[in-house]
Amino acid sequence: MRTREKTCLIAILALVFLGVGTAGVAARKAAAGTPQYLEMYAQQGLKRYRLKPIDLTFRTILTLGPDISGYYGLPDPPPQRLDIKPLEIMVFDPETAGATLRLDRLAFVDTAPAHIFDLKTSRVDAAIFDKIYHVAYDAAAPIKLWCVGSNIPLHLTPVAGKPGWYRAVPEAPLEAGAYAVNFGCVAGPRTYTGRPDFYPFVLAAAPPPTCPPPAKMKRRIKRRPAVECPPVAACPPAKPEPAATRPATPEQMDAGFSYVTASPKGRREYRITNSNAIPWHNVNISVFMRDSRFPKTVLGPVTTYKDIVLPDHSVSQAPDKTFLQYETLNDAGATLYLKVKCKEGIIKKAWKNLDSEGSGPATLTEVPWDLKE
Repeated sequence: MRTREKTCLIAILALVFLGVGTAGVAARKAAAGTPQYLEMYAQQGLKRYRLKPIDLTFRTILTLGPDISGYYGLPDPPPQRLDIKPLEIMVFDPETAGATLRLDRLAFVDTAPAHIFDLKTSRVDAAIFDKIYHVAYDAAAPIKLWCVGSNIPLHLTPVAGKPGWYRAVPEAPLEAGAYAVNFGCVAGPRTYTGRPDFYPFVLAAAPPPTCPPPAKMKRRIKRRPAVECPPVAACPPAKPEPAATRPATPEQMDAGFSYVTASPKGRREYRITNSNAIPWHNVNISVFMRDSRFPKTVLGPVTTYKDIVLPDHSVSQAPDKTFLQYETLNDAGATLYLKVKCKEGIIKKAWKNLDSEGSGPATLTEVPWDLKE
């Protein structure tokens, strides 16, 4: 009987802990139409870039029982590159209001002396260091990671009209180099504490244009003196062949996408702009929509045909009843897909509407095209 009672008690406690864990996970999940927890962007003027988290490598140097000491870092420079321009960091953090948000400059650490990774509260003397950790006191331990270096002070303020969003602005201009947004617990040397959130990027100038390689010098060949031949009848001069012309490199196709107010008052329509220096001919414009609440459902397309669209000219695209609230076009939280097919080429671009109020390009953030037609 006692064994059965103990088994029942253990099962009840397991269910209670499981319920608490499930409730915690559910609390972290964003409601339908809201951003993901710790979703982060870098704003540079009118351009907005989503910062993507990357898993860190922990390089173990010393171990003492269950504890390990080492460095957190990246084996390679961050892959995401931004221009050297003033930036603002936008983060969705409704739980801590950005209290632990940090911006650090990264530095490459090649090696470090073993004794700085000492795990004991009272530092181990050099004479007995190797007996405890089985490594010399001043041994150069290989690190070879991009690690957190100097901290950049931030000015943090909430974003008006967007609950849970916070804006962090560096207090001093940033120079070219590697940086990372994080929430602490990554500076080393330190003990291993799990997988921290880490959003690295590189500020770099645009690469200079490459010059063509110098032409190879032709080697002069000594020729033998020509043997005189008897004169012959002259041939008519040959017609010069026209010089071959290289085909022009086609221009990268691009299009702008925004909102425009239409009648009746309060109704909006989409505006598609030719951002190329050449006109579009035989133009088919298609707009699709995917609501974040129903990610498996794609609405549309709404299509328009034009014989020609001149450079810097726009075409208004009115949604129909297949779109959400098409009379007012309140598509906050939705992803919009634009496909332009014309004689000059095909354009596929996508935007996400992050703002529920207002209109214009400031409410749209360009995202990768992920629509499978």
